[in-house]
Amino acid sequence: MEEKWGISTIAIAMTDNSYAMKVQDILHRYANYIYGRLGLPSKCARFFIITVVFLGEEAKAKELVEALKKEVPEVRVGISSL
Repeated sequence: MEEKWGISTIAIAMTDNSYAMKVQDILHRYANYIYGRLGLPSKCARFFIITVVFLGEEAKAKELVEALKKEVPEVRVGISSL
């Protein structure tokens, strides 16, 4: 069966940016699929958001989300696919 290709947006939120390097390491593993990313720090509100635009198979996007949840359980992760 052929994998379904698509566009996914992955949102990563954290209240402590000390996890940023762990998140960066995981994102680097999927660099070939990442079309763009945007970091939105808010030091005064104490939250940090990274939005990732992922182009590729939905299974790979879900794999990235699961890696983030497993390896950095302190962050919140959501995904939306087209």
